[in-house]
Amino acid sequence: PTLEAMYETADRLRAYDTSPGGPSGLDVEGQRSSAYDLALMMAEAAADPAMLAIMSAPLAQIPAVAGRDEGFEIQNQNQLLLNYPGTLAGKTGFTDAARYTFVGAAERDGRRLIVSLMLAEQVPIPTWEQAARLLDWGFALPAGTPPVGELVSPDSPDLLPQDSPEQPSTALGLPTGPVSAASASAAGGMSVLPLLALATGTVVIAVGTLLWSRRPRVSYPGRGQRRRVSSTLTPRDSAGGP
Repeated sequence: PTLEAMYETADRLRAYDTSPGGPSGLDVEGQRSSAYDLALMMAEAAADPAMLAIMSAPLAQIPAVAGRDEGFEIQNQNQLLLNYPGTLAGKTGFTDAARYTFVGAAERDGRRLIVSLMLAEQVPIPTWEQAARLLDWGFALPAGTPPVGELVSPDSPDLLPQDSPEQPSTALGLPTGPVSAASASAAGGMSVLPLLALATGTVVIAVGTLLWSRRPRVSYPGRGQRRRVSSTLTPRDSAGGP
């Protein structure tokens, strides 16, 4: 049920690059996603006060299970939350395939930005500092900077008819290139741009290649054709902190 709900949510959010393999997010053969899709998911989460409260909590207590476990405390590993003024929420992660990943949201002077990183490394500076520099860049750009593309919303129409030739997007299966591009949002939708930032809901995305100016619906196996992937985990993966 959980995995099926993940597929349904990805479809609803139009996160067509995403084929989850299990609730843990650890590497599974055939599992894939993209920085673009992570930004879509964070945009949805950041619009939900309950989700923001969960993701911004510094500590959480896992309750005891009678006869099995006494319960324990977990700590939020999102260093952006502790070190970057205006941070709303974020999620860290690491797997062999995706390397260091991060998606987070911050707000200043009524402008909200989302930063999404995949294939990152902790050198020469930690991932959270890389995210902070991208956010600084986004907040520093003037309102009204023209977008070069759109971060779609769940209720936007498909940009290509179902029978149209489809173009590839920048989904992540295995590492393919360096982190280099950025995106932002505009009124009525979020957008990809090389020089970033608009008055409301801006998004910064670091990805391997520049996204198309308008994102067509991409047909990966799924939604009737999307192939469900095995839930067998590969070794040496570690989940990100809360």
